Amino acid sequence: MANLQDLTNRSEVGAIKPWGKATAPAGYVLCDGTAISRTTYADLFAVIASTYGSGNGSTTFNVPDLQGKMPQGYDGSTYTMAGTGGQNTVTVSVTDNQSVSSTDTLAVSVTGAISNTSLSTAQLASHTHSYSAFSDTAFESGPHDWNPGPSNTTSGKTSGAAGSGTGHTHSHTLSGTLTGNITTSLTGAVTASGTNAFSPYVVVNYIIKH
Repeated sequence: MANLQDLTNRSEVGAIKPWGKATAPAGYVLCDGTAISRTTYADLFAVIASTYGSGNGSTTFNVPDLQGKMPQGYDGSTYTMAGTGGQNTVTVSVTDNQSVSSTDTLAVSVTGAISNTSLSTAQLASHTHSYSAFSDTAFESGPHDWNPGPSNTTSGKTSGAAGSGTGHTHSHTLSGTLTGNITTSLTGAVTASGTNAFSPYVVVNYIIKH
């Protein structure tokens, strides 16, 4: 007579479940896509037949292959029995992978100004100042004496100077144009490597009841 644990652990033939060992327990086989005997595993063949593979077409059939795969729920249309899909990595598709070249003439204008730049006196160009003065003593011209001032002191001095005596403010304007051709063609391709598309996971075995 079967004990209570046997009744509790009983599974229907064809039931698939995760298993924590590398080998299947008694009454199960691994879901590894193996072709097994239609006679030896007649009960399982009666349930799944050749849904997951017809084996050699006569004496064997295949069990589901869940190695490296996750089971997907059946919906009768998009997800059919034994259907497969998806991939372990996703590679970005480059749809506009064109070479680059140009022989156009590019013009670049350079403009600007250096305005209101003061020069110090020491930076001015070398120059001289003229100077003239009358004698501070009386002199005789003809029959009359002439004295430039009542106190007989220096007077009438004059001098000339260029500018105000300090640095002068002025500006310079810069302008120009650069032209030329880009004669070297740029060619190449953009490539994309595969990216892991997995959520965090832990690996177990899947087994099927026979």
